[in-house]
Amino acid sequence: LELVPLALEVRHASWASGEATSFLRDTGLTVCGIDQPVIGESIRPHFHHPGASGSYFRFHGRNYANWFADRGRDARYDYLYSPEELSSWVDTIRQAASQGPVTVIMNNHFRGQAVINAFELRRLLGLAVEAPEVGERQVGAVDEVPGVEAGVKERIQAPGDVMVRGRNPRPPSNFNAASSP
Repeated sequence: LELVPLALEVRHASWASGEATSFLRDTGLTVCGIDQPVIGESIRPHFHHPGASGSYFRFHGRNYANWFADRGRDARYDYLYSPEELSSWVDTIRQAASQGPVTVIMNNHFRGQAVINAFELRRLLGLAVEAPEVGERQVGAVDEVPGVEAGVKERIQAPGDVMVRGRNPRPPSNFNAASSP
């Protein structure tokens, strides 16, 4: 595993304590910054720790109504961030990029929302956004734009190395649910 960049995603607020933070820092692991509904003892947004692999941020959406409902994965991640919600992360991501490589994953993948939000976050970060105008900001619009494919992974240069990627809302044709984590 030495050749694979590792990041740890924690959900409980106890991981943000001084003792836990010191332990995580000593391991050299990247601790993922997550955006998700803050419920009970959830870790708060913007908590992260860069490690040997740089910084890693993951946006799950803020679908409070379906987060713990038994409606399946798609209902949980069915969320389209507003530009205002995304802009609250710009300073955090820029600060992380000044220290090393940054990976941002938009995991609010249902109906292509992750791709829309990846383009919006790139624009907010002042990074090139090479996509045709979509017109109205709407869910599903990415499917209608020629040349824009959900799940496109692209490396871009910023003060550090920042990658913003939207997850593909549909599994590939060779997807095997039995082997999926």
